[in-house]
Amino acid sequence: MLSMNDIQAPRLAATVILVDAWNAQPFRVLLIKRPSQLRVLPGFWVFPGGRVEMEDGLGSVDETDALLHAAIRETREEVGILLEKQALLWFGRRVTPNVMKHRFDTHFFIARIPHGTEFCLSVEEAEEAQWCTPDEAFQNAENGTWLVAPPTRDALRTLSSLSADALFNGGVMQAQVENRDEIDQFVKSIQMPLA
Repeated sequence: MLSMNDIQAPRLAATVILVDAWNAQPFRVLLIKRPSQLRVLPGFWVFPGGRVEMEDGLGSVDETDALLHAAIRETREEVGILLEKQALLWFGRRVTPNVMKHRFDTHFFIARIPHGTEFCLSVEEAEEAQWCTPDEAFQNAENGTWLVAPPTRDALRTLSSLSADALFNGGVMQAQVENRDEIDQFVKSIQMPLA
């Protein structure tokens, strides 16, 4: 059983939804499967991303700049795609509920990448990757084919409801709503006790 002393304050993090919307209707997004030996969310399908580090300017630059640096760095490290800061558009934010030991204040960004851009997975960061429509990924989460955490599921749900034009013209994730049943189910799926 987690006590309040075990629960960490949320760490700032950035994730990037890479979008191939040039010839694909509906558009496709890139998801990666986290290696099974990782401590946090092993075997889960996620968008490239991770926590903001000191090298991103944490504590020395504006929080938005640190988030953008982390988003660019993590995308390069995990899938070998180099993004420019101006290519990133803010899409939403999710904060891990305080029933989890490892908590994140995650900012989601979207980036349209040139069609045919190839990725190169880091074996330390990802077991596999797949381009798919948001609806395909959401259905894989819903039917249990893929392990997908609630924040990623929220992003996929929103992405499934948008066209590429709407996405890149102000589309954002819906406001965070803590669904206790979904949280309990998620916690149980990763075998972590509730507070």
